[in-house]
Amino acid sequence: MKYLWPLRDEPKPVYPLIASVDPTDVGLRGEFSAAVLELNKEQNIEYISSASFINPDIERKLIKSSLYSAVIDWLKYLGVAEDISSRDLGKLGHELKVVLSEGGKAHDLTHVGVGVSQVFPILVMSLLANPDTTLIFEQP
Repeated sequence: MKYLWPLRDEPKPVYPLIASVDPTDVGLRGEFSAAVLELNKEQNIEYISSASFINPDIERKLIKSSLYSAVIDWLKYLGVAEDISSRDLGKLGHELKVVLSEGGKAHDLTHVGVGVSQVFPILVMSLLANPDTTLIFEQP
């Protein structure tokens, strides 16, 4: 079982290092989401593509992709961002930047709407969860 509190962590220019033994744990408030993305971005996962929801006639099959590609797929589908990047800054933590429009400039989350900081931990947590995991989101 994985749980995410009702209010996610406020937007920051730099996010903390993972404090848990579990490298997929985004934290109760999503505060470790940037670190989790950075550590797992190349991990291959199976997920349902957003294209399955654009056209209801498409059979909803699991596809394989990197976590990073899956997060981008869903951020675009939700209309939240065009791209996202994380960078390990050593002891300082992890930087997280988003591009809001195609060809646009990358911004940290303090310069964009709160929606990105609210939905990003949900996506990372959901995409990394094992199929038999129960996910609980308060105020998704």
